[in-house]
Amino acid sequence: MVYGLGKIGQHTLQNLLTYTPCKNISVINRSRLSLEHIPELEKAKVYTHSQLVEAIEEASVLIVSTGASVPTILPEHIPSDKKITILDLSMPNNVSEKVTQNNSVTLVGIDVLSKITDSTIENREKQVPFAEKIIKESTEEFNNWLNHRKLTPAINSIKDTLEQLRLNEISLQKVNGNDYSPEQVEKITSRIVHKITTQFAKHLRANTDDANKSIDLMYEVFNIEPSHESGL
Repeated sequence: MVYGLGKIGQHTLQNLLTYTPCKNISVINRSRLSLEHIPELEKAKVYTHSQLVEAIEEASVLIVSTGASVPTILPEHIPSDKKITILDLSMPNNVSEKVTQNNSVTLVGIDVLSKITDSTIENREKQVPFAEKIIKESTEEFNNWLNHRKLTPAINSIKDTLEQLRLNEISLQKVNGNDYSPEQVEKITSRIVHKITTQFAKHLRANTDDANKSIDLMYEVFNIEPSHESGL
């Protein structure tokens, strides 16, 4: 149950509805609540202030954010046999410390919550270097993939050109009637094209900073029209 729906109370209610699996949330305020100003009330059970004791009897957790200058939760508001956890978010404290005379009551003040928050933040900050390492590795992996995709059209163009040169030379040898084994020539020349293409690809991937210059040079040497494909 959330007691007090000022700014802190409303944020608390929103967080409970959004981030917790709890569906049985109740609210109570010292003044009349309006659905027009607090639409989240449609998802909560609303009590009037005169029903404070009844509402506490049905709650297992009480969040107090009344923001009053004096305690708003007193020992008499809590049944003697009621097991309940009370979170006091108010400054100054709005839950009387006397409620802890009831052994069934667990009271957690803003100071304790602040220490828990600080400890959580500290633990998360310790994880930052690990997160940064993961981000760095993922970025490098993505950049490598992106560079590979960018280089693919150029590599394919070189391969296609070399393949065409190979086929033209084989055709020329056939026309000239040279004595050779077609199967053996096919195998040897295909391996030569593959090795040249592979070597060119390795060079580009190992020298990505100068890749464009190398590609332009190969285009010029083999008289290839520049590819406009991005590979993406």
